[in-house]
Amino acid sequence: MDGVLAMGPGGDTAPREPIYRTFVEYPPALRLIREAGIPMHLVTAKVAAQARQVLQAIELEEHFTSIIGADQLFWPTLRSALRQRRLPVAIAKSTFRSVLEVPPGRPVVMIEDNRGNLLEMLGEGAIDFGILVPPLRTERERLTQGFDLELAFSVARRLCDPQLDPGTLADDIPLLHRDGGYLCHLPALEDIDGASPLPDLDSLTTGIVLNAGGPELVSAIRAGRRMARNLLARSRPG
Repeated sequence: MDGVLAMGPGGDTAPREPIYRTFVEYPPALRLIREAGIPMHLVTAKVAAQARQVLQAIELEEHFTSIIGADQLFWPTLRSALRQRRLPVAIAKSTFRSVLEVPPGRPVVMIEDNRGNLLEMLGEGAIDFGILVPPLRTERERLTQGFDLELAFSVARRLCDPQLDPGTLADDIPLLHRDGGYLCHLPALEDIDGASPLPDLDSLTTGIVLNAGGPELVSAIRAGRRMARNLLARSRPG
């Protein structure tokens, strides 16, 4: 979500800070995805309650079938880390397949701004295609680097076709073959010497501030504390 659909003044959306969109106009490809009957799920390291606030602020909540947040991914992340005999340092988005049932034969496409997340998901077979968008950069009141969200959704819609032959996309959608699937890099839109195709921040603001939390956030924090205490107890000698 952060870095793809929304952002904050300092990067990711954060509690008590204003929420910004990454787009000015509603992306028409979203309507085409919906008409094609392709389900969309939001996978985020935020708890679901906060993610829902952001989706409501940017007016895209109705397009998502479900929100898979940190509160759903917490225990799958812990179990995955312990199986590998290590301690988790962050929510592993690649574990979302443990809580999301995908119909057989349906390709799974993930749009992300974090290359490491996509490579992990591809390596673990959680997704078939990863679409990597370039990082958003701001300077003062301007967006100096961004990407075309409409293009990202259009590419995702094409990749969701179960009959797709990836080789037919080589000319207009460069795909890099990775273990378990394919990775696609979207081009960056940049502000070069003031000649920018990017909007200013005023046109992206929602006028809504992210709420600091609620019961779901408290539950996630408490679960994290319990996990830390249990792990420390197990690691003590004797």
